[in-house]
Amino acid sequence: MKIEKWLYFRTVTNETNDDGDNGSVGHNPTSICFPASAIASMGVSSTSSITLKLHNLKIDQEPEVNKRRNYAGDDRLVINCTAGKAFEVMEALSQAISNNSHTDGLIVVADNVTTNAAGATVKAEYFHRYVTSCGAITVYDEPRGTGIHEYYEEIYANANADADGEVVGSLSIALQPQSVLLEGGITTLNLSDHADSSVALNYHSAAIADLSTAAGTEWIGAGAKAGGAGEPAFPIYTITFAGALVTSNTFDMKVNGTALTQQAFDTDSNTTIAAIATKLAALSTISGAVVTNAGSGSDDDRVITVTGAVKGVEVWMDGLTVAAGSSQTTAALAQTTNAWSGASSIPAADLNCGSGDVQFDTVHSGTAHPIHRASHTYFALKTCEDASGATANAKIGVYIKWFGQPSITLVD
Repeated sequence: MKIEKWLYFRTVTNETNDDGDNGSVGHNPTSICFPASAIASMGVSSTSSITLKLHNLKIDQEPEVNKRRNYAGDDRLVINCTAGKAFEVMEALSQAISNNSHTDGLIVVADNVTTNAAGATVKAEYFHRYVTSCGAITVYDEPRGTGIHEYYEEIYANANADADGEVVGSLSIALQPQSVLLEGGITTLNLSDHADSSVALNYHSAAIADLSTAAGTEWIGAGAKAGGAGEPAFPIYTITFAGALVTSNTFDMKVNGTALTQQAFDTDSNTTIAAIATKLAALSTISGAVVTNAGSGSDDDRVITVTGAVKGVEVWMDGLTVAAGSSQTTAALAQTTNAWSGASSIPAADLNCGSGDVQFDTVHSGTAHPIHRASHTYFALKTCEDASGATANAKIGVYIKWFGQPSITLVD
């Protein structure tokens, strides 16, 4: 019978500095032991070093919470050796792994420790005479690379929730800044033993503890809807001038990245603002630009209401600038109706997970358009009913998909 071999590595020289793969900073454990079957490849990285590429050692190794990530792994480890002897070291390591006479199953490949925990001097241990030290160990706990990422986790909702709007569980990851949320979903895997139980999913810029009041924005659930039946809408914006335009003022802005023809002051403030609205309305991406008539004066009109030409398509306006003249007022842009103003979730409801509800019921982010997040993003399930008295709350599957950097694992 072939016995699986385990390989041991340690980078530190003082045993008191060894914190294994848990307390290490970043993705570089100070020591690690893994099965030889985890080696995907060995290669010469320099005349005096070898790199072992490993199947991921930590990702997907958490079955107790049913986490799943789509990832093949790119963990790695460096073995430093005498210059020109890399091949001999690789050959010797292959032989040690395949040698069934090595029956204890553990091979100390490279241990740099020269001072033990008691402060005594000890000899570093290497499996071969040409190994000079253990180099960097890199073990990721999240998928690498910028691009499309998916994540799924199953959460046992906290059974002590006694108020609507409390956090009952959170994802074990956070997204890094500049991520774009693409879609998500929640599903009932196990029902609560309480009749009144339902949840929604929020995202927020900070982590919220269980049984604390939920914060942030509801992404999946009844509260995610803004009215209507989930249909795309014509986006509507307002441009509001803080004061009247004066002689010699000029006005510039961009629409979808293209500069609007500059408008110079014409006759009076109201006439000039009306001319700006006319230029906006002439654009193919805008169906109308209407000035709010504030009265009979010549300088009291302040607001232009701009409506996009296509349902579901935003009109990007920026760079609003008043210049020249003896004084310059300001112009502010606001959005009153999003291009997707209807219900975002499908169905437009919270996820019911009470004792009398349907197992495997699912709510998806549906018509929610992609959401750009400038800060870190945390996800939390919140209760949508008073479920006090429950002894066993629901088990909820949570799925999210985003574009951007890899997520980070949160430490309990």
